[in-house]
Amino acid sequence: MVGVAAMVRDVSEEDRIRQDLRETDARFRNMADASPVLLWMSRTDGLCTFFNQTWLAFTGRTTEEEWGVGWAENVHFEDLESCLETYRVAFNERRVFEMEYRLRRKDGQFRWILDRGTPRYTPDGRFAGYIGSCVDITERRVLEAELRAAIEARDDFLSVASHELGTPLTALKLHIDQLERTLGPAGAGVVGGRSLESRVGSIAHEINRLGQLVETLLDSTRLAVGAWKPSVERVDLGALVERLVRNLGPVAEAAGCSLRLQSKPGLCGSWDRGRLEQALTNVLGNAFKFGAGEPIGSPWTGTAARRRRASAITVWGSRRSNRR
Repeated sequence: MVGVAAMVRDVSEEDRIRQDLRETDARFRNMADASPVLLWMSRTDGLCTFFNQTWLAFTGRTTEEEWGVGWAENVHFEDLESCLETYRVAFNERRVFEMEYRLRRKDGQFRWILDRGTPRYTPDGRFAGYIGSCVDITERRVLEAELRAAIEARDDFLSVASHELGTPLTALKLHIDQLERTLGPAGAGVVGGRSLESRVGSIAHEINRLGQLVETLLDSTRLAVGAWKPSVERVDLGALVERLVRNLGPVAEAAGCSLRLQSKPGLCGSWDRGRLEQALTNVLGNAFKFGAGEPIGSPWTGTAARRRRASAITVWGSRRSNRR
């Protein structure tokens, strides 16, 4: 033996770095295990290598059992293919993904899970795999299903109610039409201070309103299924409003309002007659309800002027209305 040769190198910095990494890893695992959501992590080959205690407590399995693709054993068989395909495509494209699937809990019950995965990178920008979080959304899915069922039940009710209401209304309308034809010139006689013809006209108007309400119920059902379309036709706005004013005369009188129409001939346009008539009827009905005994649409202002002015509702139009 001639002698000994030795090389000494200071590894204090490397040891400190290793300790810092171990401390960081321990800190991450403590935070992950304390998290109320299910956490997982995968490597660059797509295999999962970490599951927090919340995940393991949920599935009732060990890390070794969940390692790699073992976690997929608890995914519902109906969701497994789409779940793995979503993960594979997102992993290859290095993009964030979200998916919903059923995961078996340790008691054997399948729970709906919302899984969100995000790619992770090293400080120098190299792809390091994925990290994901899962939350139990079973209660939300149940509420959504109940809401859909309630909407379907409502639509069924509206459809049936519209049909059942429409049948007697049709019969009533036929009776009113027959009564108007039977009255003929005799309808001009006065009964109780109001012409019989006016009374019959008011009844017919109310029946038409009920018919419009039934049609509205049907429209709401059609809207729910995307089958509603406006029935557009050529409409004379002046003639339509004039008929409304004539039919609503008794209602205006009962509200203490005098109804006056100012319109020019030839106010024609393409509208949905039923919807337009319904909108105008609602406008006038609100005026009668909230402006009873008070001037409505009057050009004068001020309390004194309102006291001097007779109650009036003015409905007017112009040729510009055709372009609106």
